[in-house]
Amino acid sequence: MEESSDHDDMTGEFYKKGSKYGFWHKRFCVLRIQDMKLLVYIDKEKTKLDRAITITSDTECILDDDHKHPSFTISGNNIKSIRLSTDDLGIVNSWVTTIRTITMQTPQLSMNDFKVISVIGRGFYGKVTLCELKKTHDVYAIKSVHKSRLLKEHKSSTVITERNILMHIDHPFIVHIYFAFQTSSKVYMGFEYIPGGDLAFHLNNTSKFTFNDIKLFIAELALAIDYIHQRKIVYRDLKPENILIDEEGHLKLTDFGLVKNIAYSNGTKSFCGTPEYIAPEVIRGEKYGTKIDWWALGILAFNLLYGKTPWNDENQDKLFNMILNDKIIFPDNAKPNEIDLITHLLNKDPSQRKDMKYLVHHPFFEGLDFNSVLEMKYQHDFRPIIINLNVATNFDREFLDEPIIDSLGTPVQQEMNAFDGFSFVADPKEDITKYNYQYELPSASVKSSTIEE
Repeated sequence: MEESSDHDDMTGEFYKKGSKYGFWHKRFCVLRIQDMKLLVYIDKEKTKLDRAITITSDTECILDDDHKHPSFTISGNNIKSIRLSTDDLGIVNSWVTTIRTITMQTPQLSMNDFKVISVIGRGFYGKVTLCELKKTHDVYAIKSVHKSRLLKEHKSSTVITERNILMHIDHPFIVHIYFAFQTSSKVYMGFEYIPGGDLAFHLNNTSKFTFNDIKLFIAELALAIDYIHQRKIVYRDLKPENILIDEEGHLKLTDFGLVKNIAYSNGTKSFCGTPEYIAPEVIRGEKYGTKIDWWALGILAFNLLYGKTPWNDENQDKLFNMILNDKIIFPDNAKPNEIDLITHLLNKDPSQRKDMKYLVHHPFFEGLDFNSVLEMKYQHDFRPIIINLNVATNFDREFLDEPIIDSLGTPVQQEMNAFDGFSFVADPKEDITKYNYQYELPSASVKSSTIEE
């Protein structure tokens, strides 16, 4: 099958599944991006129109990434669902992303459309607020970032990268982005609101996690990390502050501001991350890749199990020296399976450090099926207390007590092209196959043997 584009149109040949008998029929499709329409013709010459679908904000596009026969289904209000397929998963992904992109085009959106409820987070470049869309009363977490600060620190690409990558990600343990827009002084990104707050809040407030919770936490994060790694993306900032807890107790990765796409390189040497979670190869200034995220997961696992990170010192140089040279000291109550898992994740040699293929077979996860974890079939013992979705409670008081105004910020008069195209969306024809969108979970059979006490 060939896919071509003419001006603002995408065209391609697909097989459409018949609604009556389920037979597949060859069709020629035209996606008119500017008009927000999908036209399905009987043949490539467009002699007869089979279906015409208007894409709106209510339109859903569901991907079925079966490796032999990938397909997608379009449905929504006043739409008779249609399923289209081709053997090329990259083309299917491209069309799915484009259609989803069209449904989210909101160039007229601004903060005037929202009621700001409270501040729920803050960083150097901006803050995160809980907001209600006045028209629908839906709530979102809106991240606002000052352009002037980004430009001053030469970080304008970080928000573009974060938005682009999250636009192309659909995973139960990664936060979902819904929209983005900008003003002369700020950029805004709207995410799903996760009312349970971040993991750091609960760790700092002595929330009690059972071993079952911790085991599920580590499994869910491992699945999210493996998912982005298969798309040649390094997360680079795994820590409790960047992990949210939903109302059912499941985790979601957020804040993709430091992610690095290594699809066209063998790694990177940028020094970034949170000191206690930084891998030895980053400290040494070596080129690194996805293994730094497994190191951070090992640090987090230690923190979850024993209430602290394995190496701590207020002096960063001393801390880094400990990470590079000191052995892990486990508490007396540490179990052999825990020690073995963490030791393999915290191997100072990245070439020997273990990853997902090792984790799914490890006896630490005995009794868990990773495919069932992915489908969220297990229940957590811990669930955050949520009184009302419109009332933020699981967040630090210092944020909740802040004024809820959206400050104007400093308008940026120069280098404005650094943010061109930020408002939803990036070029809909962007080839997302560069993120390697073939996700296959390693065999999740758990070894019956356990490490001896």
